[in-house]
Amino acid sequence: MGETMLIFMMICVEKGMLEKPIANEAFQTLTGCLDYAVSLNCQNVNKLNGICVSGQNRFFECHCRPRTIKRSEAGSTILFRDPEVSGDDN
Repeated sequence: MGETMLIFMMICVEKGMLEKPIANEAFQTLTGCLDYAVSLNCQNVNKLNGICVSGQNRFFECHCRPRTIKRSEAGSTILFRDPEVSGDDN
């Protein structure tokens, strides 16, 4: 079967239209996926412990889902949107 890896897909859908995704983005870390999804849901980067300070938007919602892919697809057919890690975060 080959080597596989676990990734996290952020899926954005219009509210009430769960069968029609409007965006899919891949992340290597759950933290990166959740930060991006919450920022989009809040329409603001200011959040408190992952909770929208100003309320959620009413047009779409984003969720993170785990997915297994072939390791050979990572970086070639599937590009990741993880934020860059600075030397201080290591």
